[in-house]
Amino acid sequence: MSKIQEPRIAYNGLMYLITLKIQEARSKLHPNKPGKVYLSIVEREPMSDGTVRSQHRSVNIGISVPKGAHFRDLREELLPYVYNTYLIIDKLRNSGAPFNVDDVSERLKSVIANDRLDTRIAEDFIWDTDVATLKKDLIPFFRYKKVGSKYAVYEETDMKPESLPELFSLLSRKMLSEGRESTSDSYKSTANSLKRFLGDEDVPLTDVNHNFIEDYAGWLKDNGVADSTQSFYLRTLRAGISHAVKEGIAVFDKDMFRNVNTKVSLDIAGNENACLSRETLLKIANLDLSKSENLDLARDMFMFGFYCRGMELTDIMALTTGNLNGDVLKYRRRGNGKEITLRLDSRALAILKKYYYCPLKFFEQLKN
Repeated sequence: MSKIQEPRIAYNGLMYLITLKIQEARSKLHPNKPGKVYLSIVEREPMSDGTVRSQHRSVNIGISVPKGAHFRDLREELLPYVYNTYLIIDKLRNSGAPFNVDDVSERLKSVIANDRLDTRIAEDFIWDTDVATLKKDLIPFFRYKKVGSKYAVYEETDMKPESLPELFSLLSRKMLSEGRESTSDSYKSTANSLKRFLGDEDVPLTDVNHNFIEDYAGWLKDNGVADSTQSFYLRTLRAGISHAVKEGIAVFDKDMFRNVNTKVSLDIAGNENACLSRETLLKIANLDLSKSENLDLARDMFMFGFYCRGMELTDIMALTTGNLNGDVLKYRRRGNGKEITLRLDSRALAILKKYYYCPLKFFEQLKN
């Protein structure tokens, strides 16, 4: 029976994630100007309160790429930089001296500048996630330690979650180690909600059934949790339980979510407030919020998403200047992975120009 295991924490208590990003040129005069490739090193430190402090450094690896290129097309040229970053972290760990993400990025810059890059990946090299993890789109290009037919992101252990909060806390850490921060946050939030629901009661996984799900759904509603948040918790709960079944951790009834609505339904026909009118949108757009920088930014984010054909908030938060080429915005939806290309109209551009005529200011504020 396969199990979910605890993620291994790096030597100095820090976890590292490595990823690559292609930043396309944004020159109107030279639309075919090559783009740049950045290697990003993310450092995460689990805190005592359960949160994770993170910081990242990006290194321009000095490779020019044609417009529209993907790193899969250039993997032979790009993967050695990922490999050398791994070697740097591994060497720092083995030195026994404290280090951080700045030490890693500076050593990588030095290796590149002095032409000391190891361009051949050792034939017997196996990626150890105790040293660093990878964004999931890079994982297929390296060999991992395996458990059965799956990549071994964790060491073998006999630990097995016995309750729902334990299961979701474990899933949260698992997703975090794989670089899936958004999913990790979803599982963590659901674990905290389940703890509030259960209080001091310790309910084993074997006692989780249809009645338990109904009781939890009723508790969410009775405690004034918004419909959209109720849907979020119940959908995440169902996803986690499905994962537990798939991994062989527990056996649940297939119909345990029967008659439990996990969707948010809006009765538009019977609710005039379900859709914002044109007049209301204009009022929001024209509000004077100059006295509150936070409210001003929130309004701009909302209107920017509206002008971009209903862009999801998660997609807006993931934007960088690399998604923008002149007045053309290109991004990939986080939900279904579909690539979207749209030309920004004058109103969306006006929001960008509002931030000191520098789109980077807008995107930086989103991250903060």
